[in-house]
Amino acid sequence: MLVKHVKLLGVTISNDLKWDTHVSNIVKQANVSLSIFKLLNKFNCPKIHSLHVYLSFITLLLEYACPVWHSQLSNELSDKIESVQKRSLRIIYKEGEIPYSFLLKAARITTLKERRGKNLPTSR
Repeated sequence: MLVKHVKLLGVTISNDLKWDTHVSNIVKQANVSLSIFKLLNKFNCPKIHSLHVYLSFITLLLEYACPVWHSQLSNELSDKIESVQKRSLRIIYKEGEIPYSFLLKAARITTLKERRGKNLPTSR
């Protein structure tokens, strides 16, 4: 019997060594967690606290074990992950029309793709 994918230490590995299933899983988990920001906004939580929650919990899901899979991502999959950060920042800053680059500057963070690239080990 052929196994299509297996979850090993939180990383979903497919038999074709593509990361579609893993990315779908982490994006789904992160999207479910975004509801906390609507609650925080409802209670007028300061944006800085919401941002700390995002950086502590959501990015953890989106970047877990990224040195294993980041270099193999297609632009489409990378954009799918990035869309979670875009949505999070729009909810935190309550801004639907401001460009993503301005939201990144307001939060003083970089794109997830840039951050994942910095986390990759360098060969010596």
